[in-house]
Amino acid sequence: HCNNSYFDYRIGCRKPGMYKVVLDSDAGLFGGFGRIHHAAEHFTT
Repeated sequence: HCNNSYFDYRIGCRKPGMYKVVLDSDAGLFGGFGRIHHAAEHFTT
C-alpha cells in the first residue's frame, strides 16, 4: 500500500519449513522504508 505499512502481514504457505525473503516491496529500491532484515529466517507455524 503506498500510504500504509502492514506489520506482521501473513500469507499462506502449504509446505512447512524455513523461508527467506526473495521479494521486498518495502525496500528503498521500490520506494519503501527499508525495514526488512533480509538475513532473517522465517518459519511456518
